Amino acid sequence: MTASAQITLVEAKLFPGGGTQRPLPRPRLDPPAALLAGQATVASVVAPAGYGKSTLLAHWFQLLGERDTLCAWLSLDEDDNDPARLLRYLVGALQTVAPEIGADATAQLDGPASAPKLVLESLAADLGRVERRIALFLDDLHCLHNAEALQVVEWLLNYAPKRIQFLIGSREDAKVRLGGLRVRGSLFELSQHDLTFDYDEARRFCQARLDGELSAQDLMQLVRKTEGWPAGLELAALALQGAPDREQLIEAFAGSDQSLIDYLGDVVLSRLDETTRCFLFQAAQFDRIGGALARAATGNDRAETLLAELQARNLFLIALDRRGEWFRFHQLVGEYFRRRYRMAQPQDCAAVLLRGAQWLQQRGHTEDAINAAIRAEAWEPATQWLAETVEDTSHRLGYHQMVLRWMHAIPHEWMDRYPTIRINYALSLLFATRLDQAQAQVRHLERLLTRLETADAAAQRDGIDTIRCALELQQVLAQALGDEGRKVRETAQHWLERWPQAAPVQLGSAWNSLAFGHKSCGDIDAGLQAMQQGRRVLQAHQGYYGLAWSYTVEAFLLMKRGAYGDARRCCQAGLELLRDKLDGHRSHASVFEVILAAVAYEFDETEQALRHLEVGLVNLEEYGTADVLIMAWLTQARLQFLQGNAEAGYASLQAGREAAARRGLPRVEITLATEECGWRCRSREFDAALALAGRYGIDRPVEAATGWDMAAEKASRSATRLLLHSNPASAVRPLESALRHAREKGLLRRQAELLLLLAAAQRHAGAPEPAAAALGEALQLGTAHGYRRLFLDDAAEVAAIAQRGGTALSRDPAVAGLLRSLLEPAGGAAARPVSGLVEELTKRELKILRQLDSGLSNREIAESIFISEGTLKWHLHNIYGKLGSKNRSGALAKARSLGLLGAEGVKK
Repeated sequence: MTASAQITLVEAKLFPGGGTQRPLPRPRLDPPAALLAGQATVASVVAPAGYGKSTLLAHWFQLLGERDTLCAWLSLDEDDNDPARLLRYLVGALQTVAPEIGADATAQLDGPASAPKLVLESLAADLGRVERRIALFLDDLHCLHNAEALQVVEWLLNYAPKRIQFLIGSREDAKVRLGGLRVRGSLFELSQHDLTFDYDEARRFCQARLDGELSAQDLMQLVRKTEGWPAGLELAALALQGAPDREQLIEAFAGSDQSLIDYLGDVVLSRLDETTRCFLFQAAQFDRIGGALARAATGNDRAETLLAELQARNLFLIALDRRGEWFRFHQLVGEYFRRRYRMAQPQDCAAVLLRGAQWLQQRGHTEDAINAAIRAEAWEPATQWLAETVEDTSHRLGYHQMVLRWMHAIPHEWMDRYPTIRINYALSLLFATRLDQAQAQVRHLERLLTRLETADAAAQRDGIDTIRCALELQQVLAQALGDEGRKVRETAQHWLERWPQAAPVQLGSAWNSLAFGHKSCGDIDAGLQAMQQGRRVLQAHQGYYGLAWSYTVEAFLLMKRGAYGDARRCCQAGLELLRDKLDGHRSHASVFEVILAAVAYEFDETEQALRHLEVGLVNLEEYGTADVLIMAWLTQARLQFLQGNAEAGYASLQAGREAAARRGLPRVEITLATEECGWRCRSREFDAALALAGRYGIDRPVEAATGWDMAAEKASRSATRLLLHSNPASAVRPLESALRHAREKGLLRRQAELLLLLAAAQRHAGAPEPAAAALGEALQLGTAHGYRRLFLDDAAEVAAIAQRGGTALSRDPAVAGLLRSLLEPAGGAAARPVSGLVEELTKRELKILRQLDSGLSNREIAESIFISEGTLKWHLHNIYGKLGSKNRSGALAKARSLGLLGAEGVKK
């Protein structure tokens, strides 16, 4: 969509178009004092169509604006069920009154696979810095039915900064949670009963609309027939104006809304000349109509003049911008006009829509063009335009629901003429982790491929190859994102051999997947070579999103090798790429932050680990791959154990296993179970450790010679730790076998970890000298690569081995220096609390502290910042520790004494 088109369309949705040009003053519906003063943060106006919701909200818009409130407006429609599109328009609406809002949110939306949670968090941060009150009007909320889009609105209504008010109009009760606002007295509500015209209002309305008064009996009959329905009275006034026998016309009214519209519509239309009536029918076919569009669609050179005449005659034409260039018909009346024309002249109706669609497409209004073409059943242009825009619309903009709606509306036989639609759509769904939806598109492509091959394979060769190449790549990427590392190594290698001339972005994705497959098999050098191959292709063709994944896979490879310092530099380069080329891409940046947190923890840089993890945990479960989830949950739990909060640490590991089970990621589950076994063994909870290990099949050690799969690799640590307690001598041989395997693969940190376990087994088995030698070798690796927490987390064991190791550990000055730094003061480094290291609260902790003061529950606070309750408890533990408090009330009292609670809060 061109820039100029975007401005026109945005303005059409961001203008408070009321339902009538001459609204009747209704003082009883003026905003109450609580709403005017900002005490009520949400107002809800719910009534069926034609009850004057938009007119009332437009009146409130004017009144609040006169009281120095910044008033923004957004009219919602069906296409706003895409969360990304909805967020774009929300930002656009807010920027009409505060241009400084949403720059970062917009940048995130412009990146691929943007996350609504992160966009909302950024938007909320901007809103919190606005000093004046903002009232955001959301009209036609009933148009939203997508769960994710509704969650966006629900979050704003419940958790936006308290200086932001929301005034919503809907035909039905909002599908968002308002109970908390109602209980806190922050919600003002009006219903159909409130908006119904009473007798006095109907009398004043008719006096304003009609020449001459109705008799009291006629007025009473009119109110009874219309049941005080404002749209019915508006139509009746049009029909009665100039009618020779008003009493007879009123008597002829039927009771139902639709019958009333049909009858009165016929009366009004019968008074128009043929040219005006035809133009009205044709103009009403479009959701939005302007003079130039009307001229192109109808072929009438007087289109602008006729639109102006229709508006002057109050024929339900509503202005959508301040310049008076775009209009829409009142919903009920517009539907009536569309239905009448479509039934009476279906071919002419389709021709009008197609001419309008072509005009819209030529000017960059692609969304409206496709909608109009589908309504005209003009399948060829609709499908062609969708094929041209699907990659940008679904992958960059993230408008998955809109594309899916178009695909459902267009017959399959037309969709199948442009397989690129499903190919690109499936790919975007895959990167957005919508795996089930992506698989549905893949199955359809497979059926299409079978039909093409059966019909005439030679004639369809190019199309067949395009589909097959895409399907096979889809399988590769699905395996990679689904953590099927060993499978993906084979399928990615096969794909690269089969499709060497594929598109550069496809090649780059396949090389990334192959690199990940090598990592899963422990072949680090081969993985790094594959990564470099893909990076060269992606750099040459500016495939920046693929490059971000290239840096991610490289970091995974380096972490598995144990080259933590190199992994840190790789993540920093990845973050720089995101800042320079992808506007920061907050979702992907969180991946690098998690890896940096894991590195910082191992280097015993606790403050840095906390800060990286604080950023990385947001949107983790939705966007993170298996390796990222493992690092995040491990690092969070380890920090909690370091704080001395074992209960929280175990809870984090349990929450991580549950999240992994939901995502179908068994490697994450078994890795976190292995970690928990280690901590329970350290605290001598051997029965609990044994039960957990048995549940995951990692309670018995396996020698490498008998097969080395994931369970065997985890058991080399969990099962041998259990043997330290019961039969340490029997742990030595499996550990030596695992150590040989780690050396063959060049896995440095794993070697150090296994050497430490081997040293512990030898000490417990009564062999202090071999134990000291193994520890010395582990410390040499620690010295070379910066490992510290590996030893500090087992400080008691390290100290015990060192005490019985004689002079063996003092021969190498570097090893001796590391050992002294680990053990002096004795045990202090291992047990020091994080609260003693970090004095200042982080930005997120300050935000949580202010929300504690708002009276929100822990669940509500967690929802407001998009984290789990377990992660919130982790933050609360940090906050309480830093403030020297044991509970919420104590922390708030200390925060007030320090002046930390004066900034903007959230809704109360």
